Amino acid sequence: MYEYALFLGVFGLCGRYVVVGALHGLVVRLEETREKPFTLQSAKDHAWLTSLSAVQMRNRGLVWLWFCLGIGFLGWALVDILWPSVVWGAGIRVAVLTGRIVLGVMMLGGAVLLRMFPGRDMWALVGEWVFWMLLALYLGVVGALYVGGLRTSLWGIVGLLMAARGMLLPGGLRGFVPPALMLWGLFSISLWMLSPLEGSYPSSLYRSFLLTQILLAAAFTLGAVAAKQNELYRSLLAQTDRLGRYQVLQRLNTRGMSQIYEAWNLLLNQRCIIKSIPCNAASWELAVTEFRREAEHTMRIQNPHVVRMMDFGESHNDFYFAMEYLEGINLYRLQRVNGPLPQRRVVHLMLQACRGLQAIHECGILHQDIKPSNLFLTVQSGQYDFLKIIDFGIARRLEASREEQEARGRGSIPGTPAYMAPERFQGEGDASSDVYALGIVTFALLAGQNPFKAKSVAEYKTLHEEEQPPFALLHSRCPDLLSALQKVISKAMAKEPSARYASAEAMYRDLQSCQQLLGTWNQEEARVAWEGLTGVAGFEVSSSESPGSLEIKSLDAMQRVSADEEEPDEEEEVDEEALRLRLQILEDSERLDDALLDNFEDDLQVKAADEEDV
Repeated sequence: MYEYALFLGVFGLCGRYVVVGALHGLVVRLEETREKPFTLQSAKDHAWLTSLSAVQMRNRGLVWLWFCLGIGFLGWALVDILWPSVVWGAGIRVAVLTGRIVLGVMMLGGAVLLRMFPGRDMWALVGEWVFWMLLALYLGVVGALYVGGLRTSLWGIVGLLMAARGMLLPGGLRGFVPPALMLWGLFSISLWMLSPLEGSYPSSLYRSFLLTQILLAAAFTLGAVAAKQNELYRSLLAQTDRLGRYQVLQRLNTRGMSQIYEAWNLLLNQRCIIKSIPCNAASWELAVTEFRREAEHTMRIQNPHVVRMMDFGESHNDFYFAMEYLEGINLYRLQRVNGPLPQRRVVHLMLQACRGLQAIHECGILHQDIKPSNLFLTVQSGQYDFLKIIDFGIARRLEASREEQEARGRGSIPGTPAYMAPERFQGEGDASSDVYALGIVTFALLAGQNPFKAKSVAEYKTLHEEEQPPFALLHSRCPDLLSALQKVISKAMAKEPSARYASAEAMYRDLQSCQQLLGTWNQEEARVAWEGLTGVAGFEVSSSESPGSLEIKSLDAMQRVSADEEEPDEEEEVDEEALRLRLQILEDSERLDDALLDNFEDDLQVKAADEEDV
């Protein structure tokens, strides 16, 4: 039993360092499982990329675990050299000793390499899986052939490793279950298949093997419970943590490597939204570059119709930036509640969107993801239906070099296919590409659905390149459609960039002409429209004591439209009451600001077919 004492001693000496390292790694809380069609890509995202994110968030703890196990195996080998077993022959002793030394050197070498080159996240993941596989096979073969067969005592090491894996490394159940099952399964299979036959396997052997499996199941359960508790503990820590001058109130969302929090500015005494990414992921160059770029782009734009960046900094091994706290509803959810919107309201909203988009372009930035869910309605300075453009996760410089675009794209084209201009599918684009997307948004708000519907990126590409906007559908949903407004949409959605509006300012001028013909969407109408959302979209609007000011009160019961809901088919009429009923059924007690937060995510590849799959 000396090997057990050796392992326990090593873990006892280094355990506190392992725990400290693990707790300092930011645990990736996995997104809630959503109903999506099974594809190879979705399988990759939910299995391989999930495991990769777990490794990236816990490399420090992994270094210490590998170091401890490496010392343990080398110490085990040293004990066998100093006090050799008299049971085994020389050949067997050399083989077993060599296996222990090889495993020990592999683990120590992996710990050193991961410490020296923290950016090798993929290698860390592969190395961990290879290590568990070799360790399971080694213990199974040695136990079957040389250490008691089915009565082997090596199961204790396997159980200890499974329990330690769950207790010492963060990552949750998704990070614990696959390697633990592989360790348990390969050990048990190799032990059963290679153990020498003894007659017809007397019942005592079956009893010993069954007892071994029961004890391993107990160790697996202990590790799984510990892994889950570690994840919950990290979640509680995040709620009471600070990022610079900001007190984190609660974690609201997780997108890839980024965490989104509701926070309180301790100096200004105001609520804000924090988006952070761990510094220990700085080796993942693309993710950190995208994060910095989003902060830089948002900070440069000073326009009331663009979400306001408040701060950017580094604290407690996290990069973070703070944004203004918005309460309201995005246009996608508004459309799901109300169906087609009145022409005057659509023109009023698109005029604001053009103002914000023009400010973005004047700062030399291409948004690349204009769509209803990234156009957010709030109430500001007593003005209803105040629109702000949000989510600069995939924005880029208008004058970005070809090398920069290629380095960033890595073979993928960021964006939402339903709103991408034809040239965007070729990896190109300019200000007119954002205008094209704004034209689609205008069509969608008037018709209650997108002009193009497809099930794949390839189908969207064909539709955007070849099909004209279905104005017959638009007229069926909006019979009194102003011809001048139709011309604006047609020009904004022209296939050739040269035939479109060259800038959002040009589109703004034509929309102003439409507004003069239709009349202005006034504040009284806007107030009535917002009061119509009370109890349906999850918030209420009330006047404050000071004249001309407005207060939006969030309700704890936020009726959300699931991001995976399908849009109404083209043949279906949008039933406002049915949509309201669906919203009430989908109530899930989340805060109103989730409507904004769901959209602050890093789009590093071509998204799924519909805008909901962001």
